[in-house]
Amino acid sequence: MKYAYWQNKPFTTKDFIDAHTKAFEYFGGKTHEIVYDQDRLLAVDENYGDIIFTEEFQNFKDFMKIRVRMCRGYDPESKGKIEAVVKYLKYNFAKNRTFVDIDKFNEDCLLWLDRTGNANIHGTTKKIPKEVFSLEKKYLLPVSQTFRNVPSNSILTYTVRKDNTISYKQNRYQVPKGTYEPGKTVRVRNLDGIIQIIDKDTGKILAEHNECTLKGKLIQIDHPERDKTLKIDKLYEKALNVLNNTNEAKIFLDRIRIEKPRYIRDQYSLICNTCKNVEKKLIEESLKYCIEREIFSAVSFRDTIEFLGEKYKKLENQKTEETTDISTPSIPQKYDIKTQIRDTSEYVKGLEG
Repeated sequence: MKYAYWQNKPFTTKDFIDAHTKAFEYFGGKTHEIVYDQDRLLAVDENYGDIIFTEEFQNFKDFMKIRVRMCRGYDPESKGKIEAVVKYLKYNFAKNRTFVDIDKFNEDCLLWLDRTGNANIHGTTKKIPKEVFSLEKKYLLPVSQTFRNVPSNSILTYTVRKDNTISYKQNRYQVPKGTYEPGKTVRVRNLDGIIQIIDKDTGKILAEHNECTLKGKLIQIDHPERDKTLKIDKLYEKALNVLNNTNEAKIFLDRIRIEKPRYIRDQYSLICNTCKNVEKKLIEESLKYCIEREIFSAVSFRDTIEFLGEKYKKLENQKTEETTDISTPSIPQKYDIKTQIRDTSEYVKGLEG
């Protein structure tokens, strides 16, 4: 069962969300899960399986309580169905059709879907979509409220977001990883189309980008690629070794394999990179911390190592300060000592010989 919504201008995230509302009205409800192709209107980064969504879409997703499934990047097998529908609409409805205005175009499209697009026998299923949908419709979830997004004020102060980006003129510009801190703000300077992102405290230029004239885009610093040279089993063994080959390590890695089957390689690679130059004790404590709280994610494991590492560092500094205070004797600020005073004539006699 197909639905289409056309615009005569590029889609923004707001338009994208409005199109959902129109689709839910058309179908008479929403599905339990929605599958998406990767697009910068809804997702900023795959983040090893812990996907970072755009702020507006994250608000919409939470409000509507929909489960999202993202197609992998450059994976036509997982998104072929929707691409086929796009071609079907372009070449069977839009091609050679006289355009009057966008409202009339959308109205004609819905009429065409009703008499042709959803009324003809489907080439693969050999069934009529409208007839099958009459049976499936009862399984849709009701949509009782309309989503209203609350605009963020972060663009006014250029706050660094958790995904290490700043929002500037309706686009997202990346800053180096690790820049983000709670409440971190930066200065942005536009020099004839060159966007400079400057650290507010040090004055250091964190990143430079060419200004993007489009809207809703992510301007990246670089495009790191996944390491595809290792097989999953070998990567599992490598991750197990860096986690000291303990029972906790096996439990942790096996649960990741179950919960994030499509991101195993990314998750294991991140674990291997995270554990470089990390003490064995800290790795084991971090594993224990995650398992006790049922947190099975490489990203969360990395954050736990950073958190516990800082915690142990502070404790060591406190112990060092206490030891210094105990071993160093207190020095009196003033001694009650009177020095001997001589008459200057003795020095004169000495100089005269």
